[in-house]
Amino acid sequence: MSPSSVQVVAHDDAWSTLFEEEARRVKNALGEGCLEVHHFGSTAIQGLLAKPIIDLLPVVHHIDRVNIHNAQMEALGYECFGEKGIPFRRFFKRIETACAYHVHVYEADSPEVERHLLFRDWMKDHPLDRKAYGDLKATLAGLYADDPMGYCLEKEPFIRQIETKAGWKGLRLVEALLDSEWQSYHRLCKEQLYDPYQRAYDGLLQVPAYAHAYCFVLYLGDKHVGAARLEMPGARHGVIRALVIDPLYQGRGLGAYLLSQLERWMQLSGVELVRLHAPVEVKAFYLRQGYAEASFNEVSPLEMIGLTVDLGKVLYHHG
Repeated sequence: MSPSSVQVVAHDDAWSTLFEEEARRVKNALGEGCLEVHHFGSTAIQGLLAKPIIDLLPVVHHIDRVNIHNAQMEALGYECFGEKGIPFRRFFKRIETACAYHVHVYEADSPEVERHLLFRDWMKDHPLDRKAYGDLKATLAGLYADDPMGYCLEKEPFIRQIETKAGWKGLRLVEALLDSEWQSYHRLCKEQLYDPYQRAYDGLLQVPAYAHAYCFVLYLGDKHVGAARLEMPGARHGVIRALVIDPLYQGRGLGAYLLSQLERWMQLSGVELVRLHAPVEVKAFYLRQGYAEASFNEVSPLEMIGLTVDLGKVLYHHG
């Protein structure tokens, strides 16, 4: 099959057998740290039109130890992509003539595991929603026959609706990708980091301008409740440029959660030291999270009028 084209076909009963065979091979390649392997995505749902892609979801103890098994996955014919835009995931892909295999590895406590399986099980049990999804996929396959990314992005609003109907209320951190995510990112940054100080907001400056800048959105269920921007100008140095929680959701510990997720993501990327210019009114928050005043050889626009304090935190030391 061609990775640059979109083709949906009728469900094939052989897909479940192909999954079982591949799951055994993948679990063996990932070693004893792999707890189980789930079949998810459209090929896991009887009666649903699907691209011929077998999606496997291995669950592991530690995501940071998956990379040591890359050679074993490559020996099975897989290409290794790291997280490929989804925090705390490891992604592998193998393409064959008749179908492709996509492997999405997550830790046991990742909210993505529950979210994917909740959607799968809902679609299995609700034929009207399953038909609506199949009809949508067929329409989009015609519109985006040569644009796999466009096809996937256009499905997202329907997927979010089903997740809400299924009762999904978990927290998840994503890199901003969808238009709705970028809109929320810009709104939250503007309202909380610029408007209070009468500063003009230039959204273009907030979009990652180089390879080591990352913009994130925090979901609570289907709601965008937080946003953040990181930069990693050095191999082991991270800078938090923005971290905000929607006022409607403040006071629930979401700021501390978002910060902890960003720190862990940076740790997995090899960052040892993180710094930021914190508005003085949130200095106490960062001190509670283990930050301390630290010199920061860079001038913040707010710092020039005494509105920020320079803070830093050591994430870990090499032994």
